[in-house]
Amino acid sequence: KEARKIVSEVARMGRALGVHLIFGTQRPDVSAVDSQVKSCLTSVLAFKAANNASSMTILDNTRAANLPQVPGRGIWKVGGEMIEIQTPLLEKARVSQLLGKEVSEQPPNPLPPNPVTIRKTAALGIYRAKEGSK
Repeated sequence: KEARKIVSEVARMGRALGVHLIFGTQRPDVSAVDSQVKSCLTSVLAFKAANNASSMTILDNTRAANLPQVPGRGIWKVGGEMIEIQTPLLEKARVSQLLGKEVSEQPPNPLPPNPVTIRKTAALGIYRAKEGSK
């Protein structure tokens, strides 16, 4: 709840000052995207949505749910105008070729090798560091 309040305040100040806020969510439902934050966004980029309800939450229409199954295809909404876009696709094999090494499916562990463990609070879905745990 506190994080939403902060994001909402940053979005309001950013819009007033001309600062762009990049906001992403994996779960585009009404409870995840605060209406105050949504009203402060000057543009929105939506990729293939799972259903019409998710698309309505993101774009206020069903276009994102009806996008073709093309990797990187999306809708960019600026003001009232909506533009269908295609983002570049970088295949894993090409990334490996560019980096000169095999790319792992799992991202590297960002945690330092000290006695800090991460405990997921299932009810809230929040990750918390618990100092001193092994």
